[in-house]
Amino acid sequence: MRIEIQASGLNLTTAETIAFREHARRRIQVAFERIHYRVTSVGVYLKDINGPRGGDDKRCVLRVEVSGAPTAVVRGRNGDLVALVDRLAQTAARSVLNRIKRTPDKATLRGMHASTNAPASTE
Repeated sequence: MRIEIQASGLNLTTAETIAFREHARRRIQVAFERIHYRVTSVGVYLKDINGPRGGDDKRCVLRVEVSGAPTAVVRGRNGDLVALVDRLAQTAARSVLNRIKRTPDKATLRGMHASTNAPASTE
């Protein structure tokens, strides 16, 4: 699973940026632990909407590419980047898990196709 993190307009020091990126990677890995084999990539896009004025002005978008299922996108806003990423990682993982459950795999489709094409019983 590839994790890409992009940030725009955040007023963080280099040390804070490194620590935050590591935290975000760990939270995403933990959130997708059960289904990591189906997730091809996770994009984390962060932006400070109104700069240093404060408030719930940090926006985050998580885009999750899933093998064999539709892409999941979750969005949120909060003043606390760590809490925002934590919440969205869990929300995205639940969304992806539900998408995987709703999307039949190829083996299931083959089995359904084979049973509909089977000759009728002549008993």
